[in-house]
Amino acid sequence: MQEVIKDEKGHFLKNNDPRKNPKWIAAIAARIVRIRKECLNCKKEFFVIPAREKTAFYCSYSCHGTITGLRMAKKTSERMKLVRGEKHPRWKGHVLLNCIICGKEFWRYPSRKNRRHCSNKCANITRLSGTFGRAGELHYKYKKDRTKLVDKRRSSIMYNEFKKRVKIRDSNRCMDCGEIKEKMEVNHIYPWAQFPRLRFDVNNGEVLCKECHKVKSNAQMSKIKVLVYN
Repeated sequence: MQEVIKDEKGHFLKNNDPRKNPKWIAAIAARIVRIRKECLNCKKEFFVIPAREKTAFYCSYSCHGTITGLRMAKKTSERMKLVRGEKHPRWKGHVLLNCIICGKEFWRYPSRKNRRHCSNKCANITRLSGTFGRAGELHYKYKKDRTKLVDKRRSSIMYNEFKKRVKIRDSNRCMDCGEIKEKMEVNHIYPWAQFPRLRFDVNNGEVLCKECHKVKSNAQMSKIKVLVYN
């Protein structure tokens, strides 16, 4: 092997680099031993160091992932066959339901007994109609004749007397913007639904115009939601 010559900075000089010497390359190659193996997936030949002779079975990560993925899928499918359906320890059976659109009978798990549609096609019909399957008697909070009861309370003599007293007290002037219009509304400072005892209390009322009443009602409902959810 030829003599190696370096400069002051330790770099190899031209024509003296041992890595370009064929004898040096042959000597290094003789020290490196590789063992030939065959991939179990694609049957391609590949080379490994002696330390991996008994542990290397695949030529790449893709071949390894393909085989291991198939094995896991096979094990999962065999395991699911043993515990699926009626063989599962938590099996609770099915519930027979009727579609509200086409009237077709369909089966669902007990946890989905509130379903009303047999397919996405029928569900889209309800969705496009704007009811979303929760209007009227289908709504989970539906109460029979609830609207009649509310209208009856709001049209009662006590409620009309309450509005008259509030308008006389406030001189029929909006308490927010100060304007006087033909049609003025009476707002409950403490909402009607949440405070039933204060529904007809004059001190709980104030005169507002339509625009101010809408803004104030929305602000009241947002505060109530924050109190409820927090």
